[in-house]
Amino acid sequence: MAPSYEFSEVDDFACGTVGPTGQRVFFLQVREGDIEASLKMEKQQVAALARFLGEMLGDIERKSRVVASAGDPLDAAPEEAHFREPDSPDWIVGTIGAAYEETNRRIILWIEELTESDEEGDAASARIALRPGQVAGFVEQAKALVAAGRPPCPYCGAPLNSKDGFCPCWN
Repeated sequence: MAPSYEFSEVDDFACGTVGPTGQRVFFLQVREGDIEASLKMEKQQVAALARFLGEMLGDIERKSRVVASAGDPLDAAPEEAHFREPDSPDWIVGTIGAAYEETNRRIILWIEELTESDEEGDAASARIALRPGQVAGFVEQAKALVAAGRPPCPYCGAPLNSKDGFCPCWN
Protein backbone atom coordinates (compact mmCIF):
# COMPACT_ATOMS: atom_id res chain seq x y z
CA MET A 1 0.00 0.00 0.00
CA ALA A 2 1.28 3.46 -0.90
CA PRO A 3 2.02 5.94 1.91
CA SER A 4 -0.41 8.70 2.87
CA TYR A 5 0.82 12.15 3.89
CA GLU A 6 -0.20 15.03 6.17
CA PHE A 7 1.75 18.24 5.51
CA SER A 8 0.93 21.15 7.82
CA GLU A 9 4.15 23.25 7.69
CA VAL A 10 5.35 22.81 4.10
CA ASP A 11 8.94 23.81 3.34
CA ASP A 12 8.69 23.40 -0.45
CA PHE A 13 5.85 22.90 -2.93
CA ALA A 14 6.97 22.41 -6.52
CA CYS A 15 6.31 20.73 -9.82
CA GLY A 16 8.79 19.43 -12.33
CA THR A 17 9.45 16.87 -15.02
CA VAL A 18 11.75 13.97 -15.71
CA GLY A 19 12.64 13.00 -19.27
CA PRO A 20 12.93 14.69 -22.68
CA THR A 21 10.21 16.81 -24.29
CA GLY A 22 7.50 14.57 -25.67
CA GLN A 23 8.28 11.90 -23.08
CA ARG A 24 8.23 13.98 -19.91
CA VAL A 25 6.80 12.59 -16.70
CA PHE A 26 5.22 15.31 -14.54
CA PHE A 27 5.53 15.42 -10.77
CA LEU A 28 4.04 17.36 -7.89
CA GLN A 29 6.55 17.49 -5.05
CA VAL A 30 6.00 18.46 -1.41
CA ARG A 31 8.66 18.66 1.31
CA GLU A 32 8.32 19.19 5.04
CA GLY A 33 11.47 18.62 7.05
CA ASP A 34 12.81 15.17 6.13
CA ILE A 35 9.53 14.00 4.58
CA GLU A 36 9.16 14.30 0.81
CA ALA A 37 6.36 13.17 -1.46
CA SER A 38 6.82 12.97 -5.23
CA LEU A 39 3.45 12.36 -6.88
CA LYS A 40 3.12 11.56 -10.58
CA MET A 41 0.63 13.69 -12.52
CA GLU A 42 -0.51 14.15 -16.09
CA LYS A 43 0.46 17.36 -17.88
CA GLN A 44 -3.24 18.30 -18.09
CA GLN A 45 -3.60 17.86 -14.33
CA VAL A 46 -0.66 20.20 -13.70
CA ALA A 47 -2.14 22.79 -16.08
CA ALA A 48 -5.63 22.51 -14.58
CA LEU A 49 -4.33 22.69 -11.00
CA ALA A 50 -2.25 25.79 -11.80
CA ARG A 51 -5.21 27.47 -13.49
CA PHE A 52 -7.59 26.65 -10.62
CA LEU A 53 -5.15 27.67 -7.87
CA GLY A 54 -4.34 30.90 -9.72
CA GLU A 55 -8.04 31.79 -9.88
CA MET A 56 -8.53 30.78 -6.25
CA LEU A 57 -5.59 32.92 -5.16
CA GLY A 58 -7.00 35.87 -7.11
CA ASP A 59 -10.36 35.48 -5.37
CA ILE A 60 -8.69 35.29 -1.95
CA GLU A 61 -6.57 38.38 -2.67
CA ARG A 62 -9.63 40.39 -3.77
CA LYS A 63 -11.53 39.40 -0.63
CA SER A 64 -8.45 40.18 1.50
CA ARG A 65 -8.25 43.72 0.09
CA VAL A 66 -11.89 44.31 0.97
CA VAL A 67 -11.33 43.33 4.61
CA ALA A 68 -7.74 44.62 4.86
CA SER A 69 -8.81 47.39 7.21
CA ALA A 70 -9.77 44.69 9.75
CA GLY A 71 -6.33 43.03 9.68
CA ASP A 72 -3.16 42.41 7.73
CA PRO A 73 -3.49 42.06 3.95
CA LEU A 74 -2.76 38.67 2.46
CA ASP A 75 0.89 38.16 1.44
CA ALA A 76 0.82 36.21 -1.81
CA ALA A 77 4.27 37.16 -3.14
CA PRO A 78 5.49 34.09 -5.05
CA GLU A 79 7.89 31.91 -3.10
CA GLU A 80 10.58 30.11 -5.09
CA ALA A 81 9.88 26.41 -5.49
CA HIS A 82 12.67 23.83 -5.75
CA PHE A 83 12.12 20.57 -7.63
CA ARG A 84 14.46 17.63 -7.03
CA GLU A 85 14.33 14.80 -9.54
CA PRO A 86 12.84 11.77 -7.78
CA ASP A 87 13.93 8.17 -8.28
CA SER A 88 10.30 7.13 -8.73
CA PRO A 89 6.82 8.39 -7.88
CA ASP A 90 5.33 7.58 -4.49
CA TRP A 91 2.00 7.16 -6.28
CA ILE A 92 -0.10 8.51 -9.16
CA VAL A 93 -2.48 11.40 -8.54
CA GLY A 94 -6.18 10.70 -9.08
CA THR A 95 -8.55 13.27 -7.58
CA ILE A 96 -7.63 16.70 -6.24
CA GLY A 97 -9.66 19.03 -4.03
CA ALA A 98 -8.88 22.48 -2.64
CA ALA A 99 -10.23 24.86 -0.02
CA TYR A 100 -9.15 28.05 1.73
CA GLU A 101 -8.77 27.92 5.50
CA GLU A 102 -9.31 31.57 6.41
CA THR A 103 -8.35 31.32 10.09
CA ASN A 104 -4.84 30.08 9.27
CA ARG A 105 -4.57 31.72 5.84
CA ARG A 106 -3.75 28.41 4.22
CA ILE A 107 -4.86 26.83 0.98
CA ILE A 108 -5.52 23.17 1.66
CA LEU A 109 -5.09 20.54 -1.05
CA TRP A 110 -6.52 17.06 -0.70
CA ILE A 111 -5.04 14.63 -3.16
CA GLU A 112 -6.01 10.99 -3.59
CA GLU A 113 -4.13 8.22 -5.31
CA LEU A 114 -5.41 6.85 -8.59
CA THR A 115 -6.34 3.22 -7.98
CA GLU A 116 -7.92 0.46 -10.00
CA SER A 117 -9.90 -0.70 -6.98
CA ASP A 118 -13.40 0.60 -6.23
CA GLU A 119 -12.81 0.38 -2.49
CA GLU A 120 -12.15 3.80 -0.94
CA GLY A 121 -9.92 2.47 1.86
CA ASP A 122 -7.26 1.26 -0.57
CA ALA A 123 -6.17 4.68 -1.89
CA ALA A 124 -3.34 6.71 -0.40
CA SER A 125 -3.96 10.41 0.17
CA ALA A 126 -2.19 13.65 0.97
CA ARG A 127 -3.43 16.71 2.85
CA ILE A 128 -1.23 19.73 2.12
CA ALA A 129 -1.56 23.10 3.89
CA LEU A 130 0.08 25.84 1.80
CA ARG A 131 0.87 29.50 2.31
CA PRO A 132 -0.49 31.77 -0.44
CA GLY A 133 3.09 32.58 -1.52
CA GLN A 134 3.83 28.89 -2.02
CA VAL A 135 0.73 28.56 -4.17
CA ALA A 136 1.71 31.64 -6.21
CA GLY A 137 5.20 30.21 -6.76
CA PHE A 138 3.75 26.86 -7.83
CA VAL A 139 1.35 28.53 -10.28
CA GLU A 140 4.22 30.41 -11.96
CA GLN A 141 6.40 27.29 -12.08
CA ALA A 142 3.60 25.08 -13.43
CA LYS A 143 2.60 27.53 -16.18
CA ALA A 144 6.22 27.80 -17.37
CA LEU A 145 6.64 24.02 -17.24
CA VAL A 146 3.52 23.34 -19.29
CA ALA A 147 4.37 26.08 -21.82
CA ALA A 148 7.86 24.62 -22.32
CA GLY A 149 6.43 21.42 -23.80
CA ARG A 150 5.41 20.56 -27.32
CA PRO A 151 3.22 23.17 -29.02
CA PRO A 152 -0.49 22.30 -29.27
CA CYS A 153 -2.18 21.29 -32.50
CA PRO A 154 -4.09 24.30 -33.88
CA TYR A 155 -7.10 22.04 -34.64
CA CYS A 156 -7.53 19.73 -31.64
CA GLY A 157 -5.22 21.18 -28.96
CA ALA A 158 -3.32 17.91 -28.40
CA PRO A 159 0.50 18.18 -28.31
CA LEU A 160 2.13 17.90 -31.73
CA ASN A 161 4.44 14.98 -32.41
CA SER A 162 7.90 15.96 -31.16
CA LYS A 163 9.73 14.38 -34.12
CA ASP A 164 7.90 15.89 -37.08
CA GLY A 165 5.30 18.31 -35.68
CA PHE A 166 2.49 16.12 -37.01
CA CYS A 167 -0.91 15.52 -35.36
CA PRO A 168 -3.06 12.43 -36.12
CA CYS A 169 -6.15 14.65 -36.46
CA TRP A 170 -4.73 16.00 -39.73
CA ASN A 171 -5.68 12.75 -41.54
